Amino acid sequence: MSIGEELLEERRRRRRAGDPRFTEADREYARRLTTGDLVSEFQAALDAVSAADPLLGGGPEPDTDPSN
Repeated sequence: MSIGEELLEERRRRRRAGDPRFTEADREYARRLTTGDLVSEFQAALDAVSAADPLLGGGPEPDTDPSN
């Protein structure tokens, strides 16, 4: 196995193991944001950002005429 292959395999192992900087408390908070009691607040914040910024909201670019 080459050095490059070893580095790729080590990277895969670390990725599968999860980010060590993401603690169990962080994981719990992320679960609450995506599936728990904070879902509606999180969705409202995403909607507000999307409405305020058309690029993030998936709309046309500000300098683009949508009729063309």
